[in-house]
Amino acid sequence: MKTIIAALIFQFILYSVTFTQISGWYFQNPSPTNMGLNSVKFLTMNDIIAVGYFGTVIKSTDAGLTWSNPFSKTSFIGLESLIYFNISFINPATGFITGNNSGSYTKVYKTTNAGNYWVPVAAFAGLGESIQFLNESTGWVTSGLFIYRTTNGGSSWDSNSASMPSMVRGIHFTNSLTGYSCMYRRVHKTTDGGLNWNLVDSVNLDFTNLYFLNSNTGFVSGTGSIIRKTTDGGVSWSTKLSNPQTGTLSCMNFINSTTGFSVGGGFSGPPGCIYRSTDTGDSWQLVSFTSKYHINSFNFSGNNIVAVGYGGRIFRSSDYGNNWNESGSFHPPGSSLYSVSFIDANTGWTTTGNTGSGKIYRTVDGGLSWEIVHTGTPYMIDKLQFFNANTGYAIDWRTVYKTTNGGFNWVQMPPLNINSISCDISFYDLNTGYASGRFGSTSTYPRIIRTTDGAQSWDTIKCIYGQCTDVAAIKFLDNNTGWISVSYCTYPMGNDCRIFKTTNGGNNWAEQRYDTGIVYNIMDFKNINTGWVMKGDRILNTFDGGNTWLSQQLPGTVYSFHMVNHSTGWINVWGYGGSLLKTTNSGINWNVQIDLGLTGVMEMSFINELTGWAVGTEGLVIKTTNGGELVPLNIIQSELPKEFLLLQNYPNPFNPLTNLKFLLPVSGITSLKIYDVLGREIQVLVNQHLSRGTYEVQFDGSNLPSGVYFYKLESNSFTETKKMVLVK
Repeated sequence: MKTIIAALIFQFILYSVTFTQISGWYFQNPSPTNMGLNSVKFLTMNDIIAVGYFGTVIKSTDAGLTWSNPFSKTSFIGLESLIYFNISFINPATGFITGNNSGSYTKVYKTTNAGNYWVPVAAFAGLGESIQFLNESTGWVTSGLFIYRTTNGGSSWDSNSASMPSMVRGIHFTNSLTGYSCMYRRVHKTTDGGLNWNLVDSVNLDFTNLYFLNSNTGFVSGTGSIIRKTTDGGVSWSTKLSNPQTGTLSCMNFINSTTGFSVGGGFSGPPGCIYRSTDTGDSWQLVSFTSKYHINSFNFSGNNIVAVGYGGRIFRSSDYGNNWNESGSFHPPGSSLYSVSFIDANTGWTTTGNTGSGKIYRTVDGGLSWEIVHTGTPYMIDKLQFFNANTGYAIDWRTVYKTTNGGFNWVQMPPLNINSISCDISFYDLNTGYASGRFGSTSTYPRIIRTTDGAQSWDTIKCIYGQCTDVAAIKFLDNNTGWISVSYCTYPMGNDCRIFKTTNGGNNWAEQRYDTGIVYNIMDFKNINTGWVMKGDRILNTFDGGNTWLSQQLPGTVYSFHMVNHSTGWINVWGYGGSLLKTTNSGINWNVQIDLGLTGVMEMSFINELTGWAVGTEGLVIKTTNGGELVPLNIIQSELPKEFLLLQNYPNPFNPLTNLKFLLPVSGITSLKIYDVLGREIQVLVNQHLSRGTYEVQFDGSNLPSGVYFYKLESNSFTETKKMVLVK
């Protein structure tokens, strides 16, 4: 037997915390999150916690109808950005969570106040996916080839004396001594609390999950949608289900002695699936259910069942699993969104679709809801640009479309006289735009073209022959000043890059920079001096119009880039997961604002330095109304209110700062939003789960004109709005 004292010593986080921060970004689609969810648990009839990738922990207080903002850590202090695989709660207040950092170590955290605050209690080498506690003292966690046991609530742990033959995937204990574990091809049993294990079943499949109704009757499931059953404590097993077409089963549970569910699906290929048995697992039937994503876990309370899976998908049944509805927002649907353009705080457009099914969506409520306004373009629309509520352009592989009625009707503009658009195309006003493309019978020669009549006609302003293979990026500020990034083939060395500048509309070009082995395919300039080019994890800044460049390396590959002005902008980089970074000094320094996990941002649109949207893979739409900055939230711990209350702001009138204070007698999803006199949403100050308490947040009206504004508090079923006056 190996005894392990918890590897790390931690100071408990007590309820005396008086200051926290709220993320300035929140999901609009999919809502509440796009992160894969691995485990879900009911704490009470209404309170639910779900956990998943990249530190995602979300909470519902209304049986899964609404969920907290995963970017906000206000309610989940103490947790790292790990992959959380499983949670085990003993009662509504006390529970444990296990997570890992992609395999090198597994950590166990404990909460004693329903998941609002967590304390790390152990760390083990290896990948762990399963945890189970019988009571506040006795529990087990898997990590690599070992199963660790605690009998004192996590203060110390012991493990099996000999390592398992492969990584342990699932465990289930029926009492403090008798338990089962599963792994690749094998099921093992212990009768001494996990110190020694004996093989009780072996088939040529990967077992992933165990569930026992009692000490004798239990099930194991895994790849090929196999379910095997024992009624004699593991002495003998029989196969009750095998259906490789539905992929791997990841979780099983019974809501009573006869009715159980098993969920799973394909990790690539077969969609998500739910099986149900009504005869104690002797037979299993597929439930009518639609999900393109694997379902990882489910849990129940009464007649309510909640299932979670990849892509942040959450499904809910209120009739014991007969019918299922998807929780949250998935409109536009889960396909990638390629481009976005907003003209004000309410009106915007985005694009999605594949070849032959390009679609354009429109929102008039700031991204809360979207409607299809155009569909059926021959190619995927990957660029969208609007100048006002009526006029905009959409561009696919070789065609420009134009609308003059807000996107409800689109006119295909005359051909561009090129075989394909090979880089970005952009308009700097309603009529003037530039693009690069390829022409010739073999699409050999790059060409730069320009329109000055709203895409009615295009003129060639530059043909590039010789070794040039592509114009990888292009940016014009006006009719005269522009830059291009040109790729040159230097076989066998690969491609080199040259940056050229024109000051006479493309009649003449001056080379400004030459690089070997890299081609800059993203470019932007905000004035005649300040600009950027980038490729991979490399970004160049210029502050003198391209005469000199500063080079720096980013913490990942550039996915998208957007500058609001010469100093403020955002970049999405891809390392281990995707991070959104912000600069306020023209790209000299970048600070991480949020971690988007496995989702990439394809494009961003900002109407000012504060309000913007980012769209990307899997239907991602996120929004900020404060530039993505963390909002300080003061928690006044000495006051535990007995009723909801929204107090008058102070000072009032104010310039430009004022304090907003509110009281919550119960925990719940809470929002505090600012509106103007026309009812338009100006800023979201709070939008996540908050515990019972008294809170105070500061509102900054520096970027707003003088006038009357309203602030609205919503929590549970409570709603109240008050007026405040900004005087400058």
